[in-house]
Amino acid sequence: MSSGPIVKEVPAVEGQDVADARAALTEAGFKVAVVTRQDDSAPADRVLRQDPAAGTKVPEGATVSLTVSGGKAKVAVPGVVGQDADTATAAIFRAGLVTRRANESSNTVPEGRVIRQSPPAGTQVDKGTSVTIVVSTGPGPDAATSTTAPAPSTTTTTSSGGVL
Repeated sequence: MSSGPIVKEVPAVEGQDVADARAALTEAGFKVAVVTRQDDSAPADRVLRQDPAAGTKVPEGATVSLTVSGGKAKVAVPGVVGQDADTATAAIFRAGLVTRRANESSNTVPEGRVIRQSPPAGTQVDKGTSVTIVVSTGPGPDAATSTTAPAPSTTTTTSSGGVL
């Protein structure tokens, strides 16, 4: 007389690192399937959900599906050099990033335009990362009027008191 398949209780693995969860489930006699998804609130490789739920009784060898965090979503930093500050700030915001602004005088970049940015355009960063833009305040105080100091005059006196 056969008693049928062995039934086991699924261990709780939510919140664990995926490697630890996989080891616990395999040791308990289950197969493991993993699906990864981006999650801004959980570190990468953390088990977010399991199915069947912990404590459920299922046949030994059944598959337990784990939904695992891929970490924060990565986004490309937009290129904003040369744009006006408001347009640059809007582009950075649309990409899911935060703008930090610094001002600097420039003789070559018009006032209100972005001189440079950090990180550079195209860099893959976590969503929510700060992008610093350096915005031109126009020519510096000395740039509008460039003056050269006159060379000092030299006078040489001879021993007889004459001027050379």
